[in-house]
Amino acid sequence: MTWKTPDDVVWHGDEEVAYAVHADGGPVHVLSTTAYLVWDAAIGKHSPDEVVDEVSQSLDQVPDLIRADVQTCLTELTAVGLLENTTPGAS
Repeated sequence: MTWKTPDDVVWHGDEEVAYAVHADGGPVHVLSTTAYLVWDAAIGKHSPDEVVDEVSQSLDQVPDLIRADVQTCLTELTAVGLLENTTPGAS
């Protein structure tokens, strides 16, 4: 399993906030700096622990202190369709 951004997600952002929406319409999702960091860190990763490790390094935080928050963010990003889990080689 690998996380990726669905092909139909369009986004724009800067250092403070990112906006993401599905190209065919729907709600605009506003991502905080930290949520964007989690979203970006998840791309190409295979497990929540890999994402936690990258985010903890970026924020200079202890992984165990942010693990639950990162997992919650991954769950929410997946639920609204900004991340999807894929299986490489699956058709």
